[in-house]
Amino acid sequence: MDGHVTLLQALGLLLGLVVLCYAAAVLAGLSSLWRIALPGALVPFLFQGLNYLHLGHLDPFFAVALVLSFPVCVVAAAVVHGLFESFRRRRPD
Repeated sequence: MDGHVTLLQALGLLLGLVVLCYAAAVLAGLSSLWRIALPGALVPFLFQGLNYLHLGHLDPFFAVALVLSFPVCVVAAAVVHGLFESFRRRRPD
């Protein structure tokens, strides 16, 4: 292995972090708005923290990456929320 991460791996990690943060928000009993806002705000920082651990130094485009990954994480959290709500409503009582 050469230590490089592909775009698909990075997006998979980003989506995995969104799902984990969303699950934590659900378990914490937060409202629907906070279930989307928490991963949207927290995941870009977690992702850049993991990137720092992987690279050994802070990415020179850290601020740009935060700004660009924020909307991606909010959209991903909204999709996860929609899927969660659709499966929760289908569950028999």
